[in-house]
Amino acid sequence: MRKLHRVAASLVFTSMSVVLSGCGDDGDAATGAPIGTPVLLRITSEPDGSTLWDWNGGAPIVPAMAPPVALNSAVVFTFDGAVSAAPTTVVLTGVAAGGVGGPPPGPLPLSGAFEIQDAANLPAGNRRRLVFHPTFDATQGSIACGAGGMPPSATIFADFAAGAVEVAGEPLANQAQTTFFTLPCGIGAYVDVVAGPPFVVGTSIPLAEPAGAPIDPATIQDNRILVTIGELLDPSTISGPALVVRDLQSGAVVSGFSTVLAAAPGELPPRSRLAFFAAAPFPAGRTLEVVVAGSARDFGGNPVQSSLQNSPGADGVYGTADDGPQKKLLFATVAVPLVQRSVGESFDDLLRQASTSGLVTWDGGGDVVLADAGPVYGDGSDGAFVAPMGVTNLDTNGTVTVGGVPQSRRGIWNFSSLTVPAGATVRLHGPYPAQLRVLGDAVIDGSVKADAGAVNPATPGSSPAFDLGPRNGTLNNGNGAAPTIVDGGRGNAGGGDGGRASHEDLAAAPVGYCPPATTGLHTYFGETGSGPYVDGIAVTNPLSPYFAGGRGGRSGFIPQTFAGENGGYGGAGGTAATVGENGVPRIPATCNAAATVFCPTLSGGDGLPLGLATAAPVSFAFIPPISFLTGGSGGGGGGDKLQSTGVPPALDDQGGGGGGGGGAFRIASIGSLTLGAAAALSANGATGGQGASAQFAGNGGSGSGGQIWLTSIGALTLPVTAQVRVIGQTRPGGSTTAGCTIHSSGGGGQGLVQIEYPSGQGAPLLTPNPGAVLQLVPIAGSGQFLGEATNTFFDLGGFAPDYVSATVASSVGSVAGATLTIAFEGAHALPDDSGPDLSTLKTMDGGQVVTAANISALDGYRFVRVRMTGSYPATAGVAPTTVGLPRVESVTITFQTP
Repeated sequence: MRKLHRVAASLVFTSMSVVLSGCGDDGDAATGAPIGTPVLLRITSEPDGSTLWDWNGGAPIVPAMAPPVALNSAVVFTFDGAVSAAPTTVVLTGVAAGGVGGPPPGPLPLSGAFEIQDAANLPAGNRRRLVFHPTFDATQGSIACGAGGMPPSATIFADFAAGAVEVAGEPLANQAQTTFFTLPCGIGAYVDVVAGPPFVVGTSIPLAEPAGAPIDPATIQDNRILVTIGELLDPSTISGPALVVRDLQSGAVVSGFSTVLAAAPGELPPRSRLAFFAAAPFPAGRTLEVVVAGSARDFGGNPVQSSLQNSPGADGVYGTADDGPQKKLLFATVAVPLVQRSVGESFDDLLRQASTSGLVTWDGGGDVVLADAGPVYGDGSDGAFVAPMGVTNLDTNGTVTVGGVPQSRRGIWNFSSLTVPAGATVRLHGPYPAQLRVLGDAVIDGSVKADAGAVNPATPGSSPAFDLGPRNGTLNNGNGAAPTIVDGGRGNAGGGDGGRASHEDLAAAPVGYCPPATTGLHTYFGETGSGPYVDGIAVTNPLSPYFAGGRGGRSGFIPQTFAGENGGYGGAGGTAATVGENGVPRIPATCNAAATVFCPTLSGGDGLPLGLATAAPVSFAFIPPISFLTGGSGGGGGGDKLQSTGVPPALDDQGGGGGGGGGAFRIASIGSLTLGAAAALSANGATGGQGASAQFAGNGGSGSGGQIWLTSIGALTLPVTAQVRVIGQTRPGGSTTAGCTIHSSGGGGQGLVQIEYPSGQGAPLLTPNPGAVLQLVPIAGSGQFLGEATNTFFDLGGFAPDYVSATVASSVGSVAGATLTIAFEGAHALPDDSGPDLSTLKTMDGGQVVTAANISALDGYRFVRVRMTGSYPATAGVAPTTVGLPRVESVTITFQTP
């Protein structure tokens, strides 16, 4: 092992970049110089072993074409005596490959440092090697040469003048001049400077196996752990966290972030340093392991030995052949008292519902987890339904007599069987989603539609009314003295309506409206589209968890009242399972988004930038798997072109109405459910209406797609040729000239298709329209009603909870053959502390489901949830029971944390 003597210095290169490497002979040799006169014996590169210049007893040898050196190589000068100090007049200059004619450019400094080393095969302390290490940036990429070193593809000129360095107390007697080359940028440009794998050679806190005396986390400066590797690592191999700290017993990861630091200044040879910064003080009372990224490699492709050695061996240095066996990097923290706490789930909060499938009722009122099958499959009281040829309109708000009392059927039909032959169309409309409950078999060869109204007349009126699409705006506000409302399109089967244009007529602008309005009635914003209909009522409150309507477009004045005014802007599209498109002004020539229009106050009356009608986020009702049937949402109405002269609003040009959202329907059969090869199911939104002028008024946003939900306890047949469509329509005009204007609107988000099929058969291959969300859920065994639900995770806050007990209030019910399982699942935190890491989900312990009896198996898992699964027998043609079903009323979990 060479003993090292470090001397800080600098070397000058002229080049685009420089990298030197080689391995020279450290042995002494005849110099050919007068006795007692020190000389430079040779110049080599390490570790590639290239001789760049040799004294050769006074007849210097300069290789005609030495192999190119790597960019991170060291340049080694070997002398016949001890080096006293670093050189001052050694100059390396270079020119990029392909340079022609003339001398190289003037010298450019290359950051680096000299290191004085002992030559091998001579007594210790001989100091005969002078090594220059070019600066290497361990934090930058290597493939693109971002890690630095010497310049790639360069010609390097070395000029070592006599007297450049003092050797054995005397000036150097000879001089050296040579030329060599560097490798091009790319794979192989950097080489492994240390043979064998890289080792951990230092840590900022004591790490050992077994762990040493417990450390108080408060004494760990900046909650940081620093690990030094004995050589440089290839930065491009470190993917993900460079360091991870985890609980040795549970495997829980300490939240925080890690990074690669630059080599310490003056450290020779340069090494890689890895740092981990915990998000909070390290957890108390635990044994923790520090792990280096498994992907990390040196430039030889060798993985990092991520643990310390048992001992540094006889030579006192880590990472050499005589070291002891590998050990983990462990440390312990001091213990603190534990506090007992508890959390509970009472199933009375819909937002605590995470995933559900099958027959699950989580109604926000309390305790039933496994629902009775009647609300899904019905009782057959409406008899067999066979759709006639042509179109059959089914009103979800139609009247049905129950117990002698007429009332709304609220979208529910209870069929003993369902048949829609080829050539027949069932058109669903009304304010409720449609639930087609089938006690027997369902066969569909024709069409079932819950599309939004799409008929778009230039004047009001349509027959039937539910087919009314969004109206187009008209010039001069219909040429009337009073404004004419521009209707949005109708949603159907629970789908939301489109927003209106010219709907709100105010004598003065809303507070904060910009630009300031003129006197007279005007409509300052298109109406925001409606969310779906819930319980027959449209959701218009943006704070509702069901709301997903597109925002209306802003109106604007022409003639201009400030620079950049362009008239009305388009509304946003409705949102469903995917987010609708914002109503963004577009540059007609390119269809790219135009710069947002700003008033001097920087915002419109609702505080948002002018010219931008925003789409709503996805509502919880469209996050799969779903357990509550809801329709899509409408697009926002377009903004009007407001006239600042004349007699308003008669001269104002109207924006277009927003398109309605697609509706929702569920077909659920205890028997088989079969779609024919030409069957067509749809719950599509409608395209928004056009503003009164392509130059002035805003278009309406388009409606989103809806929901189609298919469920079968028996066989499910869905041929790939059958069509299932939940389309959110593109903005009016799409990407054509008509859709690429300052007044363009947004397209609607795509809908959701959920298919629940018998678990004994393979998943169906049918696919919905592009962009739609498809959720496949196996729900049934042989002749079984199944239901499963999970709550959202409890975050217990402590790093390593100790689970004491779990208490469950539940009943399997009185139905023969019913089952109920309540299981517990744990997860560790994500490294950035943003939530549970599902890749660490634990559900089993020794082959057994984790239940209340063995909940301690989840010790150390910070996040915990409950999974409830129930079943009872199902028979086609027989009405399911409505009493005595499995239920869970409450769950309480008791645990201890620091």
